[in-house]
Amino acid sequence: GTPPPGMAWAVADLTLTAPSVRLLTLVHAFPSLLRLSLSGVQASETMRTENMAAPSWGRLDALQIDLSTLYSYPLRCRVRRLEVLHSSSPRSQEIEGFLSDLASMSPEVLTIPLKGQPPPFWMRVAKSAPRLRSLHLSGIANIDANGLREVLVRDYTSHSCMGTVSDLDI
Repeated sequence: GTPPPGMAWAVADLTLTAPSVRLLTLVHAFPSLLRLSLSGVQASETMRTENMAAPSWGRLDALQIDLSTLYSYPLRCRVRRLEVLHSSSPRSQEIEGFLSDLASMSPEVLTIPLKGQPPPFWMRVAKSAPRLRSLHLSGIANIDANGLREVLVRDYTSHSCMGTVSDLDI
């Protein structure tokens, strides 16, 4: 349940699977939250619109979330460590939502599954996350990691938008 009006829980870590609660309720119930893990929510334009209008935490140390859940729960706060969980086949609206939300979160550390995203995707990631210092690519199968590292370093660090990444883990 929710705490009585005017009360909140002093919780630093919260994990929710398939929540059906509004972001506003979470922010009011857990104002001192530092680490959040959310997953299992279907992408919903109605939820996204409602939750975008809600206030958010000022800052989170860590957020672990899948793309469809992020689409429904767009966070408008700084997130130091963002881990995007594997999504079997993200829809284009979820990817666009992620890229849009990334600018608000501006992570220093980003872990993201690599599933054949084209170069323009990575340029948008770089431009949306200017504070990015560490990029961890996960979920790589049947790909030449050294070749990918060369491409990312050559093509993206040569642009000022990716020049701040000092730790690239593939």
